[in-house]
Amino acid sequence: MSYDTEKVKIGREPFTIIGMVMDYCSLTAGVGACTATETGDNKCFNTRATCNDTANYDKTTKEYKFCQPRSSMPKGEAMFPVIDGKVMKAGTSTTGGTGLGKRAVLRVKLSDFPHHDRDIDPYISERTYTALDRGTFWGKFLVRNPYYEGRTLKVYYGYIGDTFSFNDFEIQEYDIVDIKGVNNGAVEITAKDVLVRTYDRKSQYPSVSTGSLLANIAAGATSATLTPTGIGNSEYPASGTLSIGKEAMTFTRSADVLTLTRAQWGTEDKEHKAGDTVQICAAWDGTDNVIDVLDELLVTGAGLPSAYIPTADWTTEKDLWLSAANVKGVLMKPESIEKVIAELSEVFMFDIWWNETTQTVDIKALSPEPSGATINTLSESNSIIQGSLKIDRKSKDRYTEIRVYYDKSDFSDDDKEDNFSAIQISTDISRSGSDRYDGNSIKTVKSRWFDAGANAAQLAGRLLARFSDTPETVTFMIDNKDHGKLEMAGRVELDSWQFQDFTGANEARKFQVIEINEGNEAGHEIKIKCLTSSFSGRYAFIAPDGTANYSSATESEKGSYSFVCLSTGLFADGSEGYKII
Repeated sequence: MSYDTEKVKIGREPFTIIGMVMDYCSLTAGVGACTATETGDNKCFNTRATCNDTANYDKTTKEYKFCQPRSSMPKGEAMFPVIDGKVMKAGTSTTGGTGLGKRAVLRVKLSDFPHHDRDIDPYISERTYTALDRGTFWGKFLVRNPYYEGRTLKVYYGYIGDTFSFNDFEIQEYDIVDIKGVNNGAVEITAKDVLVRTYDRKSQYPSVSTGSLLANIAAGATSATLTPTGIGNSEYPASGTLSIGKEAMTFTRSADVLTLTRAQWGTEDKEHKAGDTVQICAAWDGTDNVIDVLDELLVTGAGLPSAYIPTADWTTEKDLWLSAANVKGVLMKPESIEKVIAELSEVFMFDIWWNETTQTVDIKALSPEPSGATINTLSESNSIIQGSLKIDRKSKDRYTEIRVYYDKSDFSDDDKEDNFSAIQISTDISRSGSDRYDGNSIKTVKSRWFDAGANAAQLAGRLLARFSDTPETVTFMIDNKDHGKLEMAGRVELDSWQFQDFTGANEARKFQVIEINEGNEAGHEIKIKCLTSSFSGRYAFIAPDGTANYSSATESEKGSYSFVCLSTGLFADGSEGYKII
């Protein structure tokens, strides 16, 4: 989020608006498709909870806007000046490719007040009572709109002055998770970013199957029948993977009759009883890229609108860094989508987060900086607020040996080490020696999501390249004017007296942005959190056919493509050879 500081200079002031997007019926009571016959005080309020003809309820949305109190309100805009204090926000975070980060959380307090129901009650002229004399705004609102959880809360950050335009505002979107009150004359709304929909209590994948076995089946049997009658056509696909108890099977289906191939995914062929649940599995055979699996988990599993997935951006990241990140594994029972995404993030090394401003789920692979990337430099003299930079060295996150267990044997069992067929061990011997860290620091990763040694070797190699030296977490403050100089999961270079070379001179260092806390109001300071972004060495992509030898290549080619160096690890001019990750 960024703001035009010139607007402040010409007299415009920061202004915050909250929009609650609630369900609303598009019909008029008793007219057309609506068959409700109630009149007067018994009529609905065009909300689901008050509907008198639920069979014909036609859902659309209505946005209610609330703003900060001020002496001169924007003309022609329906909004209530009841924001009490600041809009409190804790920003989203990523983990630097080691799992799913935390969700952004927003809290806002809105005062309660008497209200006449105009522009709220579509049938106010037909009521026999005076709405201003009955109850309060929030008392009536919450009983009319009890299904607020998961509905959209918008935050408009911007400026107003003599004129008002929503073009002067940035809009961020969240999911409402709770409304407390009315307490002490106010309600408090809590909202989180939309990835809260992946939480275990909100969504699991695959969804629960409700069919079961009509009769016992013996070990080795290749046919079974579903019950209740008709469940096959209504709930089960024509083919796929299913589980009964702790056995996975592939199947084809005709009506309620299943043709089975037993004991798949390392499970054991067993007998099963009438009434045992027949659960549809989510299975990926190693040909599905992690990008496509994420789309399935988020859109099909968690129900996110497909518009939230920036397909072109995801494809670019896939082609650049994740082309070999193919998923092989199965979910035999419904599992937390949040947990599965966190596992995929760790083993395929990417960050994933909700971008509140663009309303998209963004992805960034754990990787060196691509050739030609612009990395902004921030220093105390131009951006970092004096005295705000703090360094936390994470010795426990330094590793000299990575052990990756992969190729899971039995998918009905847990992820203990003896349930994997293979292990990849990568060690940085030089750093564990007595003249450096004097001892090993081991990280163990157990992945049920691939069976290829190439995936394991890449994971171990990249983790060593990133975390073989003690990583640093850095926090600092900047002004909103510098917001555009960094982005979530992007790189930034920090130049501070706290980063010194052997002589004591400043030594600029690169970091990855893992949290941007934009503060509570427009025009204020932003808190940034970064993690070491030090892929030590020289990286580039394979050079295309026809590229000149290193000695004849251009500087641009040397920066973009990799070349084979001498056996010494150097080129003839003494420059460092390229590394493969």
